[in-house]
Amino acid sequence: MAKTFENDEALPSLPLPDLSQTLEHYLESVRPCVDDNEFEKTVQIVKEFQDGDGHILQEELKRRSESKRNWVSAVQRNISSMQCHNKMFASYS
Repeated sequence: MAKTFENDEALPSLPLPDLSQTLEHYLESVRPCVDDNEFEKTVQIVKEFQDGDGHILQEELKRRSESKRNWVSAVQRNISSMQCHNKMFASYS
């Protein structure tokens, strides 16, 4: 029986998507969920991010992708550690 990560080394490293392509996909996913006014605000925020911190963060991801086979897993661990893990219970009468 094969183990879960037995063939990991044979797999290619995950590619790092281009920042502009990622932001374009993001805007495409947001478009159906917001009205025109909200979409224009979102486009402006994305543009500011792309022209500012986006390049700094992309360079950090690029550096990670060059030194790690799976640059995504560390990012996912960081994100999940920042999420709220409080349990919520429904109240039943």
